[in-house]
This record gives sequence, structure tokens and C-alpha cells, in this order.
Amino acid sequence: MGYIRKPCSAAAVSSAVLVVRSPIAVSSASSAEFLAQGVRTSLRPVRRSDCAEVLALRRESAEMHRPWLVAQEATEEAFDAYVERFDEPEQEGFVICRRESGAIVGSVAIYDIVRGPFQSGVIVYAAYASTAGRGYLTEGVGLAVQHGFAVLGLCRLEARTGRRTPGHRGY
Repeated sequence: MGYIRKPCSAAAVSSAVLVVRSPIAVSSASSAEFLAQGVRTSLRPVRRSDCAEVLALRRESAEMHRPWLVAQEATEEAFDAYVERFDEPEQEGFVICRRESGAIVGSVAIYDIVRGPFQSGVIVYAAYASTAGRGYLTEGVGLAVQHGFAVLGLCRLEARTGRRTPGHRGY
């Protein structure tokens, strides 16, 4: 587990490489509204219409995701239940998209959002096999962290990863 804390000064936030914007329409294959944009990726809320694309990505990435996501069914019903979770105020779900095409390259969610004096949450993410190792998730998760701090008003995010995740440098 790792913890990310919001920079204390406005100067630290404004000097960040990532730019957080209000929702804007971006012309892409899906004409989606994006919450934030990086150099190569954009962040937007996950929606039911993403079902076919996400399920196809999950299926092609099944071996890479074992054993972490094996328990989750890759069905339309399971995806609908997943998206429905984000109607709750303590959960936010996003997809990371390539800017030039709008294609989904990863997913990220902020769970267990606690308001009041803690203003914290847990961030989880998943890459997909066809685009893994290209830096899309690094940028996209950074956009989600910026969104968590700047838009959701969180002060602390806890990142949870699997201990044996390839590339994980934790314990």
C-alpha cells in the first residue's frame, strides 16, 4: 500500500505536469466528456455504454489479471452492477482513454471516500493487455489522483495493489 497526499501549496499544484479541467467535450470516436486530459490520455466517468469494450478488454487480459480479477464475472449484468456502484457518493469510477482515438486503455476507481476531517479515499486501477507497458496507466492514474485532490477535495489517497503484480515495487 502507498499513500499519496495532496501538495500543501497552490504553487505545487499549478506546477504539475497534468492539467485538470472542468468537463469539456472532446472530439473523439466516442464524443465523450472528459474530466481531465494528459499528454496522451484522458479521464472520464465509466458508463454503461462502455460495457462491450471493457468486457472485450477484460477477456483479452484474463491471463494478465489472474488471480486478482478472476473472481469478477465478465458479463453484462456484472458490468451493470459495477457501474451502478458509482451512483453512491463514496465511490467514483473512471476509464482512461487514448486522447487521439477515445479507446479505453485502463480503468481506475476511487472507493471508500470518507468526508469530514479525513477527506480520503482508496484508489485502485487496472491495465489491459493490449496497451500494458506503454505508460498510459501512469498518466491516467495521475489524472485520477489530480481529480481526487482538485475536484473531489480529497487530502489523502491510499493506493492498493496486489503484492505479486508484475512491476510492483512494494513489499
